[in-house]
Amino acid sequence: MLITNEIFSVLGLIVSVCTLCVAQQALGTWRNQFKHQEQHRSLLNAEECFKKYCASEEKLRVECIKMRSKQGVDFIFPIGDADLRNIKQREYQRSLDELVITYPKFVRKNVSLAPDELSKLYIETIREIHSDTFNPCNSNFYNMHEYNLKRGVAAFHKYRAKLS
Repeated sequence: MLITNEIFSVLGLIVSVCTLCVAQQALGTWRNQFKHQEQHRSLLNAEECFKKYCASEEKLRVECIKMRSKQGVDFIFPIGDADLRNIKQREYQRSLDELVITYPKFVRKNVSLAPDELSKLYIETIREIHSDTFNPCNSNFYNMHEYNLKRGVAAFHKYRAKLS
């Protein structure tokens, strides 16, 4: 009888250890799935905010050109469009701040896609509209804008593909 109790104790211990190993493996798998899910969600959100921010920069430029054609070189800056652009820039910055937590590698590798870096380029294109020699046909804006947009979308797609 004593030997039977010891056998059951040893078997119980072995079953407990096996259960612990299986549970640890399952929790590790779940954690990795959750991490990838959050990274994917954050990348999608940041990409959407990026596109909206770029669109707001383009809209602001279009409105500035319209104002210039109506009012001349000293046109009144379209505050409403500038405010919308600022809101979109902040939303994009918040989405990147989230990526710093969920996918820091993306942020480190794509510093040039940060809102502050992009806005430096866009501000220059707005400044050139105030120039006496400005001609929309000779402007490099759309080349720069398309380059930034394609580069950003490609970066988001590349990192999302790595998660699949």
